[in-house]
Order: sequence, then C-alpha cells, then structure tokens
Amino acid sequence: MKISNVIRAVSALLLLPVLVGCGTGSSPSNGAVTGSKSANGSVTFTIKWPQRTTRLIPVASNSIKVVVMQGATQYTSQVVSRPTTGNSSTVTFDVLPVGTLTLAASAYPNRDGTGVAQAYASAPITIQAGKITNFSLTMSTTITNIKINPIYTLWTNRSVPITAAAYDANNNLVLTAPASWSWKSASTGVATITTGTDKPQISGLTVGSSVVTATEGESAASSTYTVNVFAPGLASTTKWVKYQGSAQNTGYSSGTGATGSLKWSFSTGAPTYSAEAIGIDGTVYFGSSNGSLYAVNPDGSQKWTYATGGQASCPVIGNDGTIYFGSGDGNLYALNPDGSLRWSSTTVSGIYSNPAMAADGTIYVCSYKGTLNAIDGLTGAKKWTFATGNYIFASPAIAADGTVYVGCDSPTANISTPSNLLFAINPDGSQKWQYGGAYGFDSAAGVASDGTVYIATNDGGVHALDPATGSEQWVYTITTGTNIHPSAPAIAPDGTVYFGATDGNLYAFTNHLAPKWTATIGGNYVVAPAIGGDGVVYTGFNDNAGNGGYTAINPNGTVKWTYATSGEVNGASAIGSDGIVYAATYGGIIALK
Repeated sequence: MKISNVIRAVSALLLLPVLVGCGTGSSPSNGAVTGSKSANGSVTFTIKWPQRTTRLIPVASNSIKVVVMQGATQYTSQVVSRPTTGNSSTVTFDVLPVGTLTLAASAYPNRDGTGVAQAYASAPITIQAGKITNFSLTMSTTITNIKINPIYTLWTNRSVPITAAAYDANNNLVLTAPASWSWKSASTGVATITTGTDKPQISGLTVGSSVVTATEGESAASSTYTVNVFAPGLASTTKWVKYQGSAQNTGYSSGTGATGSLKWSFSTGAPTYSAEAIGIDGTVYFGSSNGSLYAVNPDGSQKWTYATGGQASCPVIGNDGTIYFGSGDGNLYALNPDGSLRWSSTTVSGIYSNPAMAADGTIYVCSYKGTLNAIDGLTGAKKWTFATGNYIFASPAIAADGTVYVGCDSPTANISTPSNLLFAINPDGSQKWQYGGAYGFDSAAGVASDGTVYIATNDGGVHALDPATGSEQWVYTITTGTNIHPSAPAIAPDGTVYFGATDGNLYAFTNHLAPKWTATIGGNYVVAPAIGGDGVVYTGFNDNAGNGGYTAINPNGTVKWTYATSGEVNGASAIGSDGIVYAATYGGIIALK
C-alpha cells in the first residue's frame, strides 16, 4: 500500500510519506509540507506528522532520513525526527545544485534514523534555477515476508495468543502496528480467531486442523500456518504413557509375549531410578540421575536428551505430544516432541516423584518439601498448591472422578506440621479426606476400576481404602521381616492387586485375609510390578549391593523366566503394546523381548 505526505520546496515539490505503523505513510490529508523561496537554491522541508492514534506510530515511525544524491555520490542528507510536541518538523538543505539529482527517503523506528527501515523510496528530481518544480515521491513498505509464530499446541475449549512478525528482504524484523494485521481461520468449526485488539487469540473448538492466514495490511504480505487442535489429557488411556501406565497407576498393559531375551540396552553412564513412559510412536522416555531426560527410539538409538539441574523423573505424555517431567532442580518441564522446551514451572523444592495428568490437562506434580502443585498443562501457569506438611516422594494417582491421591512421609524441621498421611484432594485443591498412622507413605497409590484406593505404608502394611471416606476396607501387614516396605501396587482388570516388597517377595492379593500367593523374587527389594495383557506379572529386583535381575511371574505365582541384569533394577517397568518390557538398570535401561 502506498501512502504519502507532501513536502514543498522553492526548487521542488516532494511528496514524502510518514508511516502509520510499519511500512507505509499517512494520507495527504494528514498535512502538507511547505517551503520557502531561496535565490541560491536553498530548500527547507516541513513535515507534518500524522496524529498519534491507537496505531503504533511512536514505535513504527519516529524519523525519516532524506538523502540527496548527485550521480553515485551522496550530496547531502538530513534526519527528520518526530517532534516531541506538536506534529511538525523541518529539515533544510542550504544549497541544491541546478540539474538532475536523486532523492531517497527512508522511514525508521528510532529518532536518529537508525533501525530497520519500515518504508523506502527514491526518484530523480530536477532542480531549475528560479523555478518551482512540481515533484512527488511515494514510499513503499520494506516488508517482503510474514512469519506466523508457531502455535505448538491448542486444546479444545481453550484459547492462546497468536502472533506474527514481518521481515524485509534481508530477513530483518520490521516493526508493525498491531491494528494493521488481519487473521483468518479456514476451518472455523475447528478454530476461530478473535481480533479487534492488540492481542488476538485463537480458540480451539473441536479436534482437527485449520489453516490460519495472517495478513499485514499496509504491505498486503501474508503467510499461512496449520494449527492442530487436540483434546486435553493423556496421549492414551490404554498405552503406557506415564509412570505405572495410567492416571490411576494401575500398572496394566495389553501387551504380551516377552520371553526374557535382550532386545537392546541403553547406557546413560549414571544410575537410573526413573520408570519409563512410551510415546504413541514407540519412543521410550525416562529420566536419569545425571539430570537428563532421554528419548530413545524403538531400536535403542538415542533420539535426543534434555538436561536439567537435578535428577529427572519419569515423564507423562499429553495427547498433543507434549512431554512433562520433573527435576530435582525444582522445575516441571514441558517439552515439544523434538525435545525443545515449551515452558517450565518452578515449585518450592526438588521434584523426586513422577507427575500425573488429569483429563482436563492439569499436571499434578509434587515437591519433596510437602506440596502438591496443580499446573495448567497448556500454559505452565500454577492453578493451586496443596501443602501436605511432610516430605513427598510418592507419585500422585488420579481417580476417574478427578480426585488426586498422594501420600507423604519423613517430617523435617523445615516443615511446620509433620504428619504421615495419605490425602484425597479434590480437583479444585480442597481436601476431601485424609488417612494416616504412625508410618509414612513412600510409595504411590493405585486406584482400581471400582474406585478402591490401594496404598502401602512403611510398616509393611497393604491398605484398601474406601474412595468416598478414606475408611479402611481391609489392611494386611507383611510380617516376614522388620522394616518391610511394600512397593506401589499394580492392579489387574480382574481386581487382583500385586505388591513387591523389601523382603524379596511379590505378593498377589484378592482379599484382606491373606495373599492369593507369594512369589520369591530375590534380592532385598522388589520394585513396583507391571501386568501384561495375559496376566503375566513383570518386576525387577536388587540386593542393594549392585546386583539385580528381572523376572516374569505367571498368573498362578510360578516363575516364567528370569533375566540377570548387569546391575540393580531400581525403577518401575513399562510394557509396550507390542509386549516389549522396559526396565531401569543402574546405568540405563534395557528392553526385553
């Protein structure tokens, strides 16, 4: 778009624009330029700047540099700055020689004629002695291309800002006026764009994709971008996309068929305590004590890593592909599928448990100094914080009705109200109930399909709790030794509940009177088990002396196979839909087929 202001001189009549935003000028009605006659060819230019309105004139155009060329040589130049008061400024060329000259004008964002030019023009001008020459010059935008800033994810019933930027032929950013932009969504049933303000918003309506077009009005340059709209929540409710597979921490997968032979091993060079999560594309994610989150391809090759300042947790994967994980540096990180950072959110202390994700996209993550934090998975904004009054090492579980269960343990002087409790917390952050005793809750809870909450305590207790009130339905205490710590549970579709323990055994429960069976696994600690689609139970073990292994147990409690690992198995397992079993060893992870 070409818009201009008028500049008059005794030897020339110049039409020179002043930008309204970026890349153009005002209309002639915004003011004429007047001049005075000079016998020796002196010329004074007066520029009348457009009135300051809602457009971004102070940023987009604060000076115009006028250059007079004689052939290839610059004859003279002047910078005309926007006046601090009023709307007129002047520049004088004392002497202009008679003949044909070239006049060039550039508009800049800075008052001293610097920055990236928003508009430019040049044309020949003929100076005649004693005569006024009518002359006009129209400036044109320098914008050649538009880039829409990526919308990494958009959820149904949510809105996020959408922005674009303008660039010149040398890929320099050109400042623009927000009001000069227009936006269009090709599929308004999928996504709509609200304009009319300096901060347009794009809203997701239904799952799908829409081509968005941004147009900078003064240059007419435009660009398109495909926005994908997803439902919030987990990437899958049937695949292993987080610690213990599901929001309820059931530890169940439909995958079957592992025979205990090594498919591949992946080394991090540091102890691995994290469980694994498996993306929809088969990528395996896990955290390491070296502070990095690892993404490993299905063939065992490294895809990427992301480094943090503390031990990294097992991640949870959202429906839009976002990867969320916590770190001992106190941050919750949200990564794009390519491993780049989307956002991070700081909690009050280090994170040594695994995050969970609710159906509405809320991420629940615990800091070890006693807080459960609810964080918006789309933006990273904190929604609320619940203080438990004690250390938290257990990962939260989320019931179908949105109730969050998390236990705490180990009081310290830094916590004002020490207690050993399991909390049931409503989605709004209010307490539903609490359950506790003399012993703490180090292990995560699991929620069965009927809502029953299963949790272990550090005195060897295995507890079944009513989800409405927190009252005990039954409790069983393992008495095979002192200071027995059961693991987090795994819950089969038929209701059988499995716990590992620090006595080297795996326990299967169907009622509170006694275990259905007990299988001797080995070592001093049997980690949280996982259940395959055929009822086979998988679990790792260690002896706290650097030795360990991995075992598959038949549904009747007999050993199916055992794989000797090169070090301790410290993290919970993951089972892919293809039956591949993943386990954390001392120095990395292994895949067993």
